[in-house]
Amino acid sequence: MAMINCPQRIGKYEFIDIIGVGSFGSVYKAMNMENRQILAVKTIAKEKILNEEEKDQLQREIDTMSVLKHENIVSLLDYFEDTNYCHIVMEYCHGGTVFSFFQDGHKLREDQACSIFTQLVRAISYCHKRGVAHRDLKPHNILFTNFPNIKITDFGLCAYTNSGKMKTFCGSPCYASPECLQHLEYDGILSDLWSLGVILYELVTAHHPWNIENQNMMIQSILKANFSIPKTISHPITEIIFGLMKVRPRERLSIDKILESPWIMHGKGRKEPCPLPKLSQKLESVEEMIKRIPRKRMMSDMALNPIIPAQFRNETEKNDEKCFKLSKTRSPSQIFKSSPNFSLSSSLMKKKEIYIVQI
Repeated sequence: MAMINCPQRIGKYEFIDIIGVGSFGSVYKAMNMENRQILAVKTIAKEKILNEEEKDQLQREIDTMSVLKHENIVSLLDYFEDTNYCHIVMEYCHGGTVFSFFQDGHKLREDQACSIFTQLVRAISYCHKRGVAHRDLKPHNILFTNFPNIKITDFGLCAYTNSGKMKTFCGSPCYASPECLQHLEYDGILSDLWSLGVILYELVTAHHPWNIENQNMMIQSILKANFSIPKTISHPITEIIFGLMKVRPRERLSIDKILESPWIMHGKGRKEPCPLPKLSQKLESVEEMIKRIPRKRMMSDMALNPIIPAQFRNETEKNDEKCFKLSKTRSPSQIFKSSPNFSLSSSLMKKKEIYIVQI
C-alpha cells in the first residue's frame, strides 16, 4: 500500500517520520514548531473518502476523540484540513504498539500482562459507560507510552451503542466476535468483550489463539470458540479468557466482573484506577453530548466539518472551510474476500447534513 506523499511541513507542523500506513492514509510523527511538542498526525487523503458512510465514520471518529478524556486513551489535540488532506493531530506514544512488541520477539511476564490488561479494560469500561463501542480492539491499536503504560487509539470504526444493535462487520477477523463474523445483529459492547479475551490470550502467550495461516480454519475455530490455553498459564487468567471468549454474547464476563477477578485485584501489576472525569452531573453518552452542543449548519454540500471544540478549528477556518465532492467507493471495513461463506459488507449511513460547533 503506497504511502501518501505529504509535504515536510503543513502550517505549524513539521513531519519527521512515518509511523504507519492504512487504506485511507498514513500516520506521521510530527513536531509542533510553536512549542516543539512531538505529536502524531493521521493524514487522510480526501480522494479516499468518497461516500457518505466513510465521511460519517471519519466524523464520528473525530467527534468521539474530542469528547473522550481518559489517561489510557490517546487524546485528540487538533484537527485541520487543506485542499487534499484531512489531518487529525493526536498524542504521540513513543513506545510503539503491543503488536510490534511481540513482532520483535518480546514476551510479557504475567504481572506485566496484568498491568497492561487492567489499563485496557478500564479504558474500554470508560468508553462503554459513555455509549461508545470501539469495534476494532487489537494489539495494533494499543500503544506504549512508558512501558508498561498504554493508551488505546484508532476510533475509526467506533459506534454509538444508544443506536441499538449493529450489523456492520468491521475490524480484523482474528479479533472479531463470532456474531460479528456471521454478519448477525450484535451488541457492540459484548463484541468488544470477545476482543478483550483474544488480546488477553496474546498478552500472556505471545501467540494467537487461532491458526491465522488458514483463514477457513480460523473462522470455524472462532465460530465454535475452539481454542486451547497452554498449561503454563495460571488458573485466574485462564478463567478470564474462557469467560470472555464465549460464543453466546450474554454469557461473557462483564467489565465489572473482570475488574473484580483475583488476578486483577491482587496482581503485582495492579494499578489504582484514576477517577473518571465528571462530564456532567448526569453521566451522558458521547452521542448525547455531541447532540446538545450548539451547532451551525453549513450552507453547501460539505464533506467534513467535525463537531470539535472551536480551538481545534483555527487551521480549518484559515483554509476557508474548504470542501470536496463525494462519490461512491469501497467501505473502510476490512472485507474478508477469501471467505465466501460470510457477507461482510458495511451498511450505509443515512446522515445527509454536516454540522460544525458554534461556540
